[in-house]
Amino acid sequence: MPSNTALVIGFPRDPNLAEKARNALRPNASRDGAIVYHLFDSNGDAKALVDELHKSFDGDLTASLELLEDGVEGEALYTCDEIERAFLSGELTFINDAEVWGELTQEIANLPIIVSGAAKHTATTWNTPKPSPFRTVFINQFSQHKVGEKAGRCLVMGALGSSGKRSKGNVVAMYLMGLDIDNGASFEKTAERIRELNYTGILYSTHSSGKGTVEIKRDDYMRWAKLDLLHGEPSVSEAQAYLRALGRYESFVIDGISEITTAHEDTVKFICKTTPFDKFRVLFPLAAPLVVAEQPQTQTTVLREWSKKVIGLGQRLGVSVDRAAVDPSRVFFLPRHPKGAAYRIVLNCGRLLPYEEIPVGTSDADPIAAAGNAMGSRDHVVMADGFDLTTWCAKHGHEFDIAQLFHDEASERIRLDHGNDKLAVECPTDHLHSNPGDPEDLGCYIQSAGMSAESFNFGCTHAGCAAHGRDRLKMLCAAIDAGWFSSSSLANGVYLVESGGEDERAGGGDSDLRAAALGNKPARARVFAEAKTAAALLTEDSPDEDVEAIQRLAAVLRETESERVVKIMKDKTGLAVAKLRKGIDALRGSESEAKSPYHFATLEAGIKALNKEVAMVERGTDVMIVQKREEEDGWKSIRAARTVFAPWKVGKGDDMTPLFPLWEESHLRDYRTEVVFNPYRHGDADPTPQEHYNLYKGLAVDPVAGDWMSLQRHLFHVVCNGDTRLFRFMMGWAADLFQNPTIKPGTALVLHGLKGTGKTLPFVPLQQILGLRHSVKVNNRKHLTGNFNEHMAGKLLVVAEESFWGGDKEADSSLKDQITSDTVLLEKKFADAVPVRDYRRFIILSNASSVVRATPDERRYAATTVSDARIGDTEYFDALVADIYGGKVAPAMLHDLLNLNISDIDLRRPPKTAALVGQIINALPADERWIRGVLLSGSFTGTDGADLLDERTADKWLKESIKITKEMVRESYRSAVKPYGGGQVDPGEIGTFFLSKFKGTEAEIDDTRSGRGKREYVLPPLPEMIAAYERNWTPLDPDTAEDERDFIRAADKNDPDERRRVEKDADDFINAFFKR
Repeated sequence: MPSNTALVIGFPRDPNLAEKARNALRPNASRDGAIVYHLFDSNGDAKALVDELHKSFDGDLTASLELLEDGVEGEALYTCDEIERAFLSGELTFINDAEVWGELTQEIANLPIIVSGAAKHTATTWNTPKPSPFRTVFINQFSQHKVGEKAGRCLVMGALGSSGKRSKGNVVAMYLMGLDIDNGASFEKTAERIRELNYTGILYSTHSSGKGTVEIKRDDYMRWAKLDLLHGEPSVSEAQAYLRALGRYESFVIDGISEITTAHEDTVKFICKTTPFDKFRVLFPLAAPLVVAEQPQTQTTVLREWSKKVIGLGQRLGVSVDRAAVDPSRVFFLPRHPKGAAYRIVLNCGRLLPYEEIPVGTSDADPIAAAGNAMGSRDHVVMADGFDLTTWCAKHGHEFDIAQLFHDEASERIRLDHGNDKLAVECPTDHLHSNPGDPEDLGCYIQSAGMSAESFNFGCTHAGCAAHGRDRLKMLCAAIDAGWFSSSSLANGVYLVESGGEDERAGGGDSDLRAAALGNKPARARVFAEAKTAAALLTEDSPDEDVEAIQRLAAVLRETESERVVKIMKDKTGLAVAKLRKGIDALRGSESEAKSPYHFATLEAGIKALNKEVAMVERGTDVMIVQKREEEDGWKSIRAARTVFAPWKVGKGDDMTPLFPLWEESHLRDYRTEVVFNPYRHGDADPTPQEHYNLYKGLAVDPVAGDWMSLQRHLFHVVCNGDTRLFRFMMGWAADLFQNPTIKPGTALVLHGLKGTGKTLPFVPLQQILGLRHSVKVNNRKHLTGNFNEHMAGKLLVVAEESFWGGDKEADSSLKDQITSDTVLLEKKFADAVPVRDYRRFIILSNASSVVRATPDERRYAATTVSDARIGDTEYFDALVADIYGGKVAPAMLHDLLNLNISDIDLRRPPKTAALVGQIINALPADERWIRGVLLSGSFTGTDGADLLDERTADKWLKESIKITKEMVRESYRSAVKPYGGGQVDPGEIGTFFLSKFKGTEAEIDDTRSGRGKREYVLPPLPEMIAAYERNWTPLDPDTAEDERDFIRAADKNDPDERRRVEKDADDFINAFFKR
């Protein structure tokens, strides 16, 4: 039969048969109510098939064959066998919304099933009912696809223990195996594959099925791409490259990506818009439940095998399974869909699946970590004992049970158990927090892989940790450094859900071998038992490789244990003891060298290596150990350092001795008598004496000539509002930071403005240049004025964001002292406070109207009100952000600032701007506000709010001197100034204050009394008094502090010609200033 034959089938009596046909085989076309299938000739007789269809359906169906004039290229073609199987296999039935394929036999219907449930996936207690027949469970839980939200009632595919906690360790028995499929695999084809395999299984579409979105966790992408955490969204091509490296999604899903946006819901994600695709769940009832306690293996082994079989079952179906679904306590939401969305449920009735028949899948390493590792890493995380965290994570991050590790070895660090293998824990970098030492702080968290996370998590929500780039590996490293557990625990198979660490054998030894070599006693005991068992199986005919394998095990054991193994080997093989010992000694030597780069043959080599890592430093009355790190030094007590560096050893075999105690006693150790902070100009040599430990480690960026005009324009037009004086001062201030780092100017920058004005962006490059080691951003005043300020050690720049000191006199006094002081007392918890030189410069950013308590004679602050002209201008800020975070600005900025001539800029006298005057006015005490009110109103106000000067006298005062009674001044003063604690201000104090504001000026007040006349003041004309006050104190109108001649700005912002002129003039000014 030619390939352009069509089978036309109609359903004159029963429309349900048409529905069955459409679900069984997707039609190629529709014609006048009939459906059309295109056939190709591979088996069977088409005419006989038509006759059989007529006979079997008895008038409920009409069928005919016809030849098409045109071919059917690009459309599905079916064989006669496929048509026969679809139409002659019995009627399609439904249970509620579910299509039932095949016969729901009594064996299937009556199969006992237990599923544990809860109203929400976040529930801490789950209900495990008694067994129910499969038919009952299916009808009640899975047969209806309801309209609703995704996160409603949900199930675990088995029975949980009596605690009701949902965790893999609490799963008692598994009754169904579930697969989570959202990689682009076809619902229809997967259902057909299950029918071909003749398995009983439930398929149902998920809430997001048919949507064209793929979510990429930002942290996962960053680890893969090795980008700075401040990098923006990936491009379409970058996202596609990441997903291809991930190896999970179908090609059409990746190729169809057209747009990427960012969402922040629980965590930051990139949302990739692509071709709509199927997302669904598949559940297979097991022929018999897998009861964990009845298995001959350990619980860990059973759970590990389950995870592998979930992957294996997916591989048998030809689909990629979501890694987070391999956990037996995985949550499955009940079938739900948004209103109006398409949905589907299929129950295929075949044979029940025996657990033993499910293949063990091949589980790849964590593709996110592995991909990033393959591309190369800027900062490989390697522990002090040589344990490579980055490589380990690439292999085991997707299966690491970190919650169980904390329960076993660091339970005292757990603060709250959220369930689902998620814990709130103490933060190993607590000193970076704004509230260090707070036992109620729940901001640090961990979560095991395989629950709702594809890879383990270890993070902290505190801004301090985020600012220091604390990703999960650095957090894990900090926990190990703190002695909470050892790196050898990470190789323990107990905490590796899928592999148990066995894939380490390919690299020259399994996890127990590695752990035993590093001194782990439980691991050594297991290796000892394995070596004895294997040795007992040897014979005289055993091949050399079997003997060498056991010798390899014996090489990591103690001498007494190794000798027992040798005796068994000698008895079984007849080999000479000396020969067996020689082989073990040779392996022991190579293992000793291979297992850690921190085992040394000589004490001299060990001390030399340890000196590169640490130094012993006197701090006050204490002696501490400093770990020399790139981002920040790690300070430890000697006791803690002994624990951290316990794996560092010297010697060979069983004669190896801990290195750290020998280093402590050696005259060759790196010993420093003082901690100093001694910054120096870029390119100069470090002048610090060898016996001192210098906290300064140089700049993080090298100067390179380049273009950073986009930021300079933002600084000039937006930050400085076109004020040439302020721009010169700010640029000179920034240049001085790098040209003269040891001479503080005693001034700070203050930027006030609305949210979204871009006041933070100009100072990001300064932080990039200095790096995290020498700059810090704080967002709470206690970060600056609190007792514990160890986070300020070694800092040259402090950016205080969204902070204000306007109403806090004590904090204001502390801030002003820090701006000008040359020393600071650094205080760490549980350690002596240590005075060090203070070279910090301060930038203060805030939305508040009153940011600092500036005084009328203020010389500490260069203040500006940032323009709101660019609020909401996404295109403008996207371009600026791209320049700054793309690495373009910082090197060019540093180059120009180092070469800028600032000899004519007085950094101790900031320009008096309207913004500074505004801060002064906001901070004025009540008596100053009273005198300003008098001058502004041209009158004295009484207690009842009425003017005490009559209209004639007030008019006269505008032109000439007037006389007023002292009592009038006192009444006016008392109406505005209320002394602290109540009572009355002494009349003499009022007079003294009033006279002092004009004493020594051309508008001095005459209070002489002639004869027995009234007690009066002779006031000079009001304009003269105002002029004298503004010259000696503060302008009454902030705008009068500025001279328009100092500005380059448009008078009419709506005039395009004027805007272009201003832009050109500003560029000319900037280029002239930097001598371009």
